[in-house]
Amino acid sequence: MTTMIVPKTTKDDDDDDVWSASLREKAALMDAMAYVEPPATGGVVNKLIEAEMGSAAAPALPPSRPPQFGPMVLAELERIDRGEAPAPLSIERYNCDPPRDRSTEWPRALHNCWAQLEHQANRVVNLELAEAFAEATWKRHVQDLENLHRQLEALASATERRAETINLKRKADQEAIAPEILRCDRDYDRLVRKHLDLERAIARLRGRDRT
Repeated sequence: MTTMIVPKTTKDDDDDDVWSASLREKAALMDAMAYVEPPATGGVVNKLIEAEMGSAAAPALPPSRPPQFGPMVLAELERIDRGEAPAPLSIERYNCDPPRDRSTEWPRALHNCWAQLEHQANRVVNLELAEAFAEATWKRHVQDLENLHRQLEALASATERRAETINLKRKADQEAIAPEILRCDRDYDRLVRKHLDLERAIARLRGRDRT
């Protein structure tokens, strides 16, 4: 597979800390194959990969299971299926109206008033805490996220620079001994062909002996 690395065309404020000029000039193409391979080798490899991917079966999907919903979800789905509008949110418990029945409803109404009073007191406390500390807390949280983002960017840039340096050194080393590599490759092909010729000659001699 061939990996393309496109050089940066825009210059950021911290461009010098991330991309060196020498790497930018040489980072047009980084190939995962050997750099001294003949140009036609890449096309052959890509065709083999495409053929293998075309013959490989797609991964099987997991078996489907019927959904299992609770009564509340089923009732809501039935309402949507009937095209009915959703029921409005009940806010009766937030009201502190006096009960109509003066004999039996007063204890319940009194407890509801206590609950609403406690709820409003909690809201006041939360608002006071937010007014005193929320701004500084969120600023600190955003600052921590920005610091983490910068650290990850620096780590990614350093890793990319190391990978580019390794690839450039690998390319330079291979190009330095390219004649030797190509000579060994030709010798290998010549010896393989010679070995095949010997095998065919041996097969012919054995055939003659049998006759």
